Amino acid sequence: MEVVIDGIEYVPKEQKEEPRQIDWNKVASHVPVRGYMEEYERECTAATGVTGFLEEYDDESKMFLVSGRWKSAAHLRTGLWVPHISDECPLPDGVMVEAVLRDGGEISRPAELFRWSFTGTGGDIIRFRVTGLAEGWRW
Repeated sequence: MEVVIDGIEYVPKEQKEEPRQIDWNKVASHVPVRGYMEEYERECTAATGVTGFLEEYDDESKMFLVSGRWKSAAHLRTGLWVPHISDECPLPDGVMVEAVLRDGGEISRPAELFRWSFTGTGGDIIRFRVTGLAEGWRW
């Protein structure tokens, strides 16, 4: 809605964009996931959640199969070190990662900005952990 004050046209700031959804189909099978029923999202406890690995994600129903149980919501486990075992990025865009390199260096940035391939140099990632989501993204 435009507003005119003293002959000057003011256009309100655009509404903040909805966060983008990470692509669950790009989560590698060895990355820890916490699945839970959405109605318990605020109280994600051991009784309501399942920690394991994402076996399947159904785009149509938006359901997650984690450790043999279907759940309506999920997030990647943060703070757990995971070995980097392939030549591909194990995480979707929008995920913040801390990585340890072969030469002992540590780097933090969004997953899509890392070089995940192995080159046999000190810059190879040997392990990583999810630290959260980049701004503008959601589980």
